[in-house]
Amino acid sequence: MWISTILAIGLAGDSAVLWNERGNAAYRRGDLAGAATAYEHALAAAGLPERAAILSNLAATDNRAGNHHRALARYEASAELRAR
Repeated sequence: MWISTILAIGLAGDSAVLWNERGNAAYRRGDLAGAATAYEHALAAAGLPERAAILSNLAATDNRAGNHHRALARYEASAELRAR
């Protein structure tokens, strides 16, 4: 059983979901650079359905870091994807 768990974790190492969760944890810790990096990895691994939520997370990170123009652009991109 534990071998299956280890294999599953290893195979999921590059998944959008895992990277997004890493970003969420970093954001909660206040590690905005770490959150942004993790969200960028998530975005690269994500399919279209997940991209809107990840862009929203990146926008929140940018906003909290004071990058308001980039945050707005990412919020708009997220909204466009959700409208599809």
